[in-house]
Amino acid sequence: MSAPILPPFISADKNLRPGDISHQFNQQAVRADVVLGRPQDECRYHGICRFEELGQPDHSFKGCQGQRVSAWLLHDAPGQCTLMIDRHQFPPAVEAYHFDRPSIECHRQVNLQDILPAAGSIQRGEYALEVTERYFIAKVSLA
Repeated sequence: MSAPILPPFISADKNLRPGDISHQFNQQAVRADVVLGRPQDECRYHGICRFEELGQPDHSFKGCQGQRVSAWLLHDAPGQCTLMIDRHQFPPAVEAYHFDRPSIECHRQVNLQDILPAAGSIQRGEYALEVTERYFIAKVSLA
């Protein structure tokens, strides 16, 4: 069995078993793909269109032109998730286009049932962006 992929703030422990993260830290952490853009505009422009299972594009969204990026979703508090989008996944101009602003918008309620069932869905809204060396981070509200 391969070692689990862990968020950067949790050190790898050779004795760690799947589920230990959730139990030890009372949170759930999963990797997912975030499709950036506005759903009403075929996933163009700014914001969050939807979440997909890591590496499993949903081809039912015809005409989608959104940028797909890798992220951590942490269900770390009741009614809240922390979204950690890996930086440096795309050219600087594309990164600047999507993240050179103080917030990121979720244009509609986004279902997380297939990715993080306990979280439910992310509420529509605008969420402050924190920028670190490795991540764009937003605390998002759950419905």
